[in-house]
Amino acid sequence: MGRTIFQTALALAALTALPFLAPAQDAPAAAPRFTERHSRTTADEPATAYCDFGRKFSFQLFTAPGPASEVDVRVETTAAQGTWSIDGDVFTYAPRAGELGSVRRFDFTLRHNGWESQGKTIYVQVKSKFLEITGNLLKGLLVSIEIFLLTLCFSLPLGLLIAFGRMSKIGFVRQIFRIYISIMRGTPLMLQLFFFYFGPFYLFGLPITGAYRFVAVIIGFSLNYAAYFAEIYRAGIESIPLGQYEAAFVLGLTKGQTFFRIILPQVVKRIVPPVTNEVITLVKDTSLAFAISVAEMFTAAKVAAAAGTTMVPFIVAGLFYYVFNFAVAWGMERVEKSLDYYR
Repeated sequence: MGRTIFQTALALAALTALPFLAPAQDAPAAAPRFTERHSRTTADEPATAYCDFGRKFSFQLFTAPGPASEVDVRVETTAAQGTWSIDGDVFTYAPRAGELGSVRRFDFTLRHNGWESQGKTIYVQVKSKFLEITGNLLKGLLVSIEIFLLTLCFSLPLGLLIAFGRMSKIGFVRQIFRIYISIMRGTPLMLQLFFFYFGPFYLFGLPITGAYRFVAVIIGFSLNYAAYFAEIYRAGIESIPLGQYEAAFVLGLTKGQTFFRIILPQVVKRIVPPVTNEVITLVKDTSLAFAISVAEMFTAAKVAAAAGTTMVPFIVAGLFYYVFNFAVAWGMERVEKSLDYYR
């Protein structure tokens, strides 16, 4: 009796468990399927949607064996302020500037002929392409400013020393500096950068490191602009009448006192305009540092333009160069006005 009751209970338990042991129903062969693109998008690694320049975030959401219009797509989202739409199998989202920096979540479900797919979630982070480009260009601008300032710090005093050598009474010394100035002014600055970067390796077998790129840029720019400044200095010094040297000698001033107290202040006043021209040219020439892969502003603009297939980075870089030059010209003009008492 007890054995019969046990067998009956076991049979009822087996019948009750049958629905749970049955295999899950697979999607029909003709059912639409989500595409693999963005299938791994998570809240930690969201896709990117840009909210400026009229950009829209779009991608093919699913594939269907038949017309995509026959598939019913349900979309659920939270806090999305932009506009989204589904055209056939393509999902499009146009974010607003107010969503900048936020991450939006979209939940999708496909329905077709009474069948419903499992949900798919995609996270989209709203960014500004303009701010990204501007940020990268500002980083490059800092490198350009660094090249500009270091070049002036080394080339201005070096140019004065070269000017003294160019005016030396010793013919041999004078010819050496004359040849140096001729070479530095007669060859392209880009070629000189290549020489100072690759020269140590080919001439002395020294290894080339990434850190040496910036050093080579400073060396090349400083030696090149020192040659130009030397000729400006020389022209300014030789423009001073000899009578002032004679008057200083009569007053008992030494050569050093004569130069630094009488001659040099007048020279500075006279050479400010041509020096300003060279300084403005230096601002633009910093873009040549890209030749040996120094990531200054022009390099950042090229990378951004190539990545986004747009001219906007070049336009923004041009504005930065103009503002930079405008600030330099304004500063040099203030210096020139401060020397008006030498009229």
